[in-house]
Amino acid sequence: MQQILTDGCTVTSSGTTGEPKQIFRTPENLEACNKVAIEVQQLTSKSKVYTCTRMTHAGGLLLQTLPAFTLGCDIKVTSFNAFKFIKEFKIIGIIKKCFKKN
Repeated sequence: MQQILTDGCTVTSSGTTGEPKQIFRTPENLEACNKVAIEVQQLTSKSKVYTCTRMTHAGGLLLQTLPAFTLGCDIKVTSFNAFKFIKEFKIIGIIKKCFKKN
């Protein structure tokens, strides 16, 4: 991760508006993306981040994982599996909080 911050990296867009594109992100761009993601998501060094998106995808790397890394957050990166996701989030109580009836 530190090398990505130092050298920049190429990520793949989602392709929602056409074919997925390869986009090079400079170290300066990554720093700017990190700043916005940290502020908007209110990440702190005590945050816990669960990434289940490919690290080559902008959403997996730029939106949460790289910003969390820069803060020293607790990060878990895994491939998406709906059953595993629900089981792990039930264990930590997030599923109940998300679907709690008012």
